[in-house]
Amino acid sequence: MKRVLLLFFAFFLSGCDSGTEWRDGKYEVIWIDTPGLSLNLNVGDGASVERVPPNVVAVGGNSHYIVVKQSNIKSKEIAFFYLEKEKDNIYKNANEIMKGPLSEAEFIELSRRLGLPKFTKEFHY
Repeated sequence: MKRVLLLFFAFFLSGCDSGTEWRDGKYEVIWIDTPGLSLNLNVGDGASVERVPPNVVAVGGNSHYIVVKQSNIKSKEIAFFYLEKEKDNIYKNANEIMKGPLSEAEFIELSRRLGLPKFTKEFHY
């Protein structure tokens, strides 16, 4: 019985795979068990809070903002998001902190007005 239990736990623990593709302070672009990337806020002890769901295709950051470009998996439409770092905390939901989805034209206008950073990392999966 102990062997069966040990094998079960070993299989269960090995079944969860994840990785970090980009990091800016406490913000990370990660994948968990799939190649779809999401933007998350790292809250410590291996835990994180999702800010932008998969499929993140580009990201950038500066001292004030994080910007994200996302592709809709089904329609392939592109959406843009940004967040103001100083307004974020672990107790807020993504819809309270993320601005978007935005069209490319809206994003370009906001980038000029707010001084949003450029995309510095692109992902191709």
